[in-house]
Amino acid sequence: MRGRSQALKLTAGRPLRGKTRVASASRAAEVGCQHQMDKLFDCWKKNDFDDELCSQHIKTYLRCLTQQSKFSHSQPVNIKKAFHELDRQK
Repeated sequence: MRGRSQALKLTAGRPLRGKTRVASASRAAEVGCQHQMDKLFDCWKKNDFDDELCSQHIKTYLRCLTQQSKFSHSQPVNIKKAFHELDRQK
């Protein structure tokens, strides 16, 4: 240690222990489909945002949202309606 005569002492500002509660269901739903959404965005980027080439990733992501909405008590995603809108855009 240059220029120091004593070692640096580190102290914790808070007690070092875990939380006593877990994340809420709504927070779990937000994080739950993150992986599928990332894969969908990667597919779009690789394929110049072509929905046809990424249709499987879209279906997987929408399916995940539907499953997560059941657990988070949020408005469920209507997959049939979402697919119908995708087909109309083509």
